[in-house]
Amino acid sequence: MDAERRSQLLFGKLRALTVSHFGDVTLERVAYFAGVAAFDAATQRLFVLVEAAQVDRDPLDIDPLGPRPPRGWLGGAMVAAVRAAATELHLMGDGPLINGEDGRRASRCNIETRCWSVVGRSLVLVEPDPLTNGLADDIASLPPDEQPFVALINATQAVPIVEHGVLRAEVLGLEVGRVQRDPETDQPHLAIGVGKHDRLAQSMMNAAADPIIALREAVAAVLVHRRPGAGSHPANTVARSRWLRELVMSSPEKFGFSGPCERISSTVATDLKINGVAHLTAHRDGMAVLIGCVAGVDLDAPGDLLDTAARVDIRDVFLVIPTADLFPAVRVACDTLTPTPGLIPVGSPFSEAD
Repeated sequence: MDAERRSQLLFGKLRALTVSHFGDVTLERVAYFAGVAAFDAATQRLFVLVEAAQVDRDPLDIDPLGPRPPRGWLGGAMVAAVRAAATELHLMGDGPLINGEDGRRASRCNIETRCWSVVGRSLVLVEPDPLTNGLADDIASLPPDEQPFVALINATQAVPIVEHGVLRAEVLGLEVGRVQRDPETDQPHLAIGVGKHDRLAQSMMNAAADPIIALREAVAAVLVHRRPGAGSHPANTVARSRWLRELVMSSPEKFGFSGPCERISSTVATDLKINGVAHLTAHRDGMAVLIGCVAGVDLDAPGDLLDTAARVDIRDVFLVIPTADLFPAVRVACDTLTPTPGLIPVGSPFSEAD
């Protein structure tokens, strides 16, 4: 089905849902990239029907968490609401597409926002999920049989990082290996590769290779290209938010902060092309702050930053972003939230040599 026809059908569905649940409305379409949106001027309500992200048929590209809206869908809806001068924002998605975590993030919007699950022809209110207790992602939280891999990763000049229960080997924010468990024996092993496709290819072609030697080779190959001023290469065009975090970690004073710094679990990226936001804690004027590093235009980054801040009980938050990526929509996405993240533009950190 072509995009225009699909858009018309989605708008018809949105109109039917709003009339059924909210009564007669006069809807005027509003630009929105992750589905369809329409504004009712009489009530100053913006209604948004969100679609799941379209994925390739390759099973490795399917999000293991199930169908999800595309990155930026929530922040984009908030920006659309501000630009329409809406006083209410209503977000709708089929079944479990919009969940309780989304409801919690949406509740931080300065505009009154409600999330709805579309069940048949009805709308069911999605209640915000409570926060979980903190973020217990450190080496001590790993299973005992995975902890020896930390020393092996350190020996290759990669950095061992534990996020969401997974031990990764990173080079300037780019994952080049991770500890995985065999599905049959449940024994841990070090899988080498940049991304899930590369790890699969390496496991099939180099199954007998010493993983430590393979990891050293991967580290050396990445370091050639992942440095400020290097020419464009696949090794320096992905996971840039995490690379920016490493730059802040190494010299926080250049960005207006002071140490000590500590990495905090970041957004789960199911694809190398998805940057997400990379978090760390630092200090400013003697107070602990949470920093979100983001490269590219990511309208969900401010909301993710506040959600992480609530988990670690830090109120002062800052978004560090390359100047070229600081579009007006990003400023609006920050301004719609409470507390409002401070914005720190940082020039061109990936193209300028020190």
